[in-house]
Amino acid sequence: TLLNSGESVAVKIQKPDIRHNIEIDLNLSVWLAEKLQKHSEALQLLDVQAIMKEVRQGVLRELNFKTEARNQEYFNALNPHPEQVFAPKIYSDFSTSRVLVMERIDGAPVDQPTLTPEQLSQVAGFGASSLMRQILLHGFFHADPHSGNVLITADTRLCFLDWGLVGHLTRRLRYALADFWVAAVDQDAERIVQIAAELAPIDARPNLRVMEKEITLALREELNFSIGHLELGRAMLKLLFIFSQHGIPLTRDYSLMAKAILSIEEIGQILDPQFDLRVHTKSVIRELYRERNNPRT
Repeated sequence: TLLNSGESVAVKIQKPDIRHNIEIDLNLSVWLAEKLQKHSEALQLLDVQAIMKEVRQGVLRELNFKTEARNQEYFNALNPHPEQVFAPKIYSDFSTSRVLVMERIDGAPVDQPTLTPEQLSQVAGFGASSLMRQILLHGFFHADPHSGNVLITADTRLCFLDWGLVGHLTRRLRYALADFWVAAVDQDAERIVQIAAELAPIDARPNLRVMEKEITLALREELNFSIGHLELGRAMLKLLFIFSQHGIPLTRDYSLMAKAILSIEEIGQILDPQFDLRVHTKSVIRELYRERNNPRT
């Protein structure tokens, strides 16, 4: 589609009546979660009803395209490296809650690249560094960066599409996440248990010894560096599950963060068989520690 000014744009249009149909499905899901939780001790520990209520709120927010537009604009405003990664420009004058008009991006899907292996490796690093910066430094991140939401442009940049689902982390949670990350890479299950205990609700009574044993096993399964098995996103998801089983439920945004890391790892491995997320996280962790240890902070 072309604007009168001659600019090429992409238009996202919401189907009629879709909100009504989705609200019915979501309300049924919340009702069903409540019934299941009453009859399952395992689900009581996970608080499935609360999870479904948060999912409901998140999906309904995604149906408001004005929210998606604001998210894209906010990312571009925060992004320090537009020469590496970016989101399409939004045309606010033409956009509404059900119609989104944005810059049209000519790019290739990650599974159909047109660049050299060296360029693809570089692009994989751009995406990984950007996502970790979003999570650890800004506390605002694209929560669904799967391969269908990413394009590679001819000038070796990565474009993040579809900003309907984003995550938000407070400063305290960002700092705790950085500690989790370093401890996971170091295979330090004892330190992970200490951090989780600090985040636990006052009335929680986790069995720390059992939790440490379960975390040790999870780290060995997903982060076996001796054979090159590096699944940091999957490891984070397993840790969240272990925490919740021991009465330490973390926020929905932590789950979104783990899923986002899992997605960016998958993209990185498609673009570069030697991809290692740890390499692209080191500089971000160092910058976070400079922020954290700043006397003003």
